[in-house]
Amino acid sequence: MKRSISIGSLIIIVSLLVFSSPSAAADPKEYKIGAILAMTGAGAWYGQVMSQGFLTAMDEINAQGGIGGIKFKAVIEDHQSGSGAAAISGFNKLVNVDKVPFSFTSYTAPTLSIIPVANEKHVLLLNGGAVGPKLVKA
Repeated sequence: MKRSISIGSLIIIVSLLVFSSPSAAADPKEYKIGAILAMTGAGAWYGQVMSQGFLTAMDEINAQGGIGGIKFKAVIEDHQSGSGAAAISGFNKLVNVDKVPFSFTSYTAPTLSIIPVANEKHVLLLNGGAVGPKLVKA
């Protein structure tokens, strides 16, 4: 039940973003979705779990023909289990090279580091695992 709710939520979010984004019209065959996760370091287990869920959701959506015929590609960058500098570097790659219109984040420090850059570049962040009172004001 929980898994179907998560995948359903992802489909709704992605649908809204895909069909409201100018980049959807530019390349209707594939839509990239970014994630900045803890792929190395002390919290790599958490990033591995999150990335597997993310990739599984993309695979399931794509196996059903995508959304509106548009397939999805996950692009994952590593914030090294909490490095703000690594998060900013990864986020800049996602935005400038991979051209993602939005990105999932995890951990508080990397998310807080990315927020000013995301605001400047008008890129939506979806928090998938950061907590704390500082995020409320960010």
